[in-house]
Amino acid sequence: MSPLTVAARYASIAVPIPLRQLLTYRIPDDWTEVPPAGARVRVPLGSRQVVATVVESDAAAPEAGLSVKPIAEHLSGDPMLPPDLLELTRFVSDYYLCSWGEAIETALPPQLPPVRPPRRVVAADANIEVPSRAGRQLRLLERLRSTAEGLAWDDLDTADRRAATALAERGAARVIEAPVEAGRIEAPAIEAGTGPTPTDAQRQALDELEPAIDSRTFDTFLLFGATGSGKTEVYLRAAQRALDAGRAVIYLVPEIGLTPLLLNKISRRFPGRVVVLHSGLAPRERLQAWHRLRRGEVSFVVGTRSAIFAPVADLGLVIVDEEQDPSYKQDEAPRYNGRDIAVVRAKSAAAVVLMGSATPALETFRHAKTGRYTMLRLGDRIADRPLPTVVCVDMRTTYQDSGEVQVLSPELVDELRNCLAAGNQALVLRNRRGWSVALLCPKCGERVGCPRCSVTLTWHRSTSRLRCHTCAFETKLPDACSRCGADELKLIGEGSERVEALLAEALPGARIARMDRDTIRRRGAHAALLEKFDRGEIDVLVGTQMIAKGHDFHRVTVVGVLSADQPLGLPDFRAGERTFQLLTQVAGRAGRGERPGRVVVQAFDPEHPVIQLAARQDYERFYDREIRYRSTLRYPPVAALVELIVRDADELRCRTWARTLADAVRRQEPGRLIIAGPGPAPIERARNLWRQQILVRTAGRRRLVHAVDRALIEIEGEIPRRAIQVDVDPLSVL
Repeated sequence: MSPLTVAARYASIAVPIPLRQLLTYRIPDDWTEVPPAGARVRVPLGSRQVVATVVESDAAAPEAGLSVKPIAEHLSGDPMLPPDLLELTRFVSDYYLCSWGEAIETALPPQLPPVRPPRRVVAADANIEVPSRAGRQLRLLERLRSTAEGLAWDDLDTADRRAATALAERGAARVIEAPVEAGRIEAPAIEAGTGPTPTDAQRQALDELEPAIDSRTFDTFLLFGATGSGKTEVYLRAAQRALDAGRAVIYLVPEIGLTPLLLNKISRRFPGRVVVLHSGLAPRERLQAWHRLRRGEVSFVVGTRSAIFAPVADLGLVIVDEEQDPSYKQDEAPRYNGRDIAVVRAKSAAAVVLMGSATPALETFRHAKTGRYTMLRLGDRIADRPLPTVVCVDMRTTYQDSGEVQVLSPELVDELRNCLAAGNQALVLRNRRGWSVALLCPKCGERVGCPRCSVTLTWHRSTSRLRCHTCAFETKLPDACSRCGADELKLIGEGSERVEALLAEALPGARIARMDRDTIRRRGAHAALLEKFDRGEIDVLVGTQMIAKGHDFHRVTVVGVLSADQPLGLPDFRAGERTFQLLTQVAGRAGRGERPGRVVVQAFDPEHPVIQLAARQDYERFYDREIRYRSTLRYPPVAALVELIVRDADELRCRTWARTLADAVRRQEPGRLIIAGPGPAPIERARNLWRQQILVRTAGRRRLVHAVDRALIEIEGEIPRRAIQVDVDPLSVL
């Protein structure tokens, strides 16, 4: 009698490489259990093995004659994506034209090698005698018996660890595993649900929000109000409503730096119910926080864009604070927008999305104007506090008066001195890092550039290095110009580092600190700096755009903005929108307490309409002006946009491939697509790769994505997929 033949079984696997197709692997015959969809497995890929995800556990058999490799290992201990998140990552893959495997990796916590949990040594209950000759064991046992919590194993030196092991063998002590719960937020608790009495405007907004949350149906709201109008209180009361109904809440913030002070407020309102999830956590902390959410131990998660993939069950509310912020857009594959994915996830979960901003993205405000989103207006600031007085300083006049370009105008210095004399605080924005933004040869005009990128190098005096902010290349100051040999090179353009030094000269005795990427590299530095400023230990905080976002400092009465009109010259259709948002947001940091605020805006073109509208914080008039401009040029939000970048180390090959790709796109929707390019990207060379840019626009977003997808499929084999960068709905074309 012949043995029974077991039919081969197959699974479709999403591998985290830039390959849109799923791969088929054979399930080993001796496996009694088939890994379900969402399970993590190890599979062979070429000469290596990679961790991937099962997306279909009962896949069709491949064509006859094809050799199919078996799955190497089922990683049963790894996090497994629940069905709703697996489907969400499939949407990310289809819409943003990345591989499903890449999308899944974004939604999962980092992979970690197995590590033994933290351990503690505690005294045993039994009264075991220890010989008097074992002096170190006796001393350690005495310490253990004096504390119920015991001692952390990692805090013991080598000799004490040997003594602890000996005590455990005698039965006088125990070594126990004590895993630390990551993401738990400790703060003085107050009674859950309490808070300031809502204003009439806040109550009106909540009267519309709360029935939508109670109805368990999908809806999207835009909370539109001036800086300081009380949006956070509406967020927290809406969150309370969802939690009281037994549903989960995801609260998105654009920057890690916004979380420390906000979390202190949230954790006091919802003690023991909140977990934080963002890339600033250590990998093990992120993994533990992810598991706490997956197990349902907590149902309120606060985090940056990746927190939209938090594995919460029964999602009821997604809050997107400062929804206009470009940080919600990921700048590497998958290039998703956390704000937009929030809408997709909420729709599938029958949840409510609550977006908030004083300067909404044009796309969001257009949706609210057309009724796709519900507009909730908060109006002016709480307690009728006035918006800050804005003074625009014409730096051309300052130049004429002094004969040289000034970094700090006399008007700003006077305002800062008066501010500090009154015991108040100030913020100064310069949205460029470093000491000087370029090194110039005044004889021939040559600027010292990066050898890998087509950008100039920035001088950082703190490290005495020229640095490229695109590829991180560094070098020392050259002795002479590489073109003409002149030895008198000149540093031009000020960055935040130089502004800090100039402020120290202008304000002797003032406590001045700087916040930019260079000063907050160390873990926890961002939060520590903000807490010092909040406690009043810093008088003037100078920095890049990260000081402009969402902070609520009641002692800030003066804000200075340097080179306010500089971004308006960038070749980007969003330059006006970005400038308006940044100026309005940073101006909104002044006068949030009882004392009125003043803002000094320095510009060489202070009469520019964007500068003037930002000074008046007149968003709706800015929107009307900007939407006319976008309509004329057929740019978002009037049309959908996809940016394609072709990259290669060989310039000629890069251009050839770009023409091939552009021609393929044109063949998909003849006469329906607006195609600009191919041509050199604004940064033509980056990280030793030449870059060609193609911009594709049309009215229908789905039509555009499908057309680009078909073009990419058509040229498979002609251009390596790694050479093409696809950005659907880009927030910048620089």
